Amino acid sequence: MRAVARLRRVATMIADLDPDCAWVAQVIDRRLAGEVASLDAAFGLVRRGGLSLPREIQNDRRNAVLREFADRFLHQVTPSARADALAKELFQFRSRVWPRLVAREECPPDLIGTRHGALFDLFKIDDTPIGKKQISRLIG
Repeated sequence: MRAVARLRRVATMIADLDPDCAWVAQVIDRRLAGEVASLDAAFGLVRRGGLSLPREIQNDRRNAVLREFADRFLHQVTPSARADALAKELFQFRSRVWPRLVAREECPPDLIGTRHGALFDLFKIDDTPIGKKQISRLIG
């Protein structure tokens, strides 16, 4: 409760500084009053499908890396074949390679520029499993 009291004091102190500070103070007050479920929602940062802005940015980064991987390493003719190949690569990497690398902060030098290096970068952004349907939509 000390944090709540502190936030209320800060909101009161900044409310009269300028219009932007007054807006921030109002948002804090709305959240503390329980009018909105989260600060993301209170600040208007909840976007498509109720995702928070940080999660949406993470998904966008992941999707860009997925597309880049598909363009660089997968040369199947049809989008469906590319999606199948990518789903298979993701599954194999997740089950065979990722457990050995998950604790590493940076890609091992011998993997940089390789398929596994690209997948390492992808999994560092988000290692949540992604289905073939979603892959197909992303890499079209």
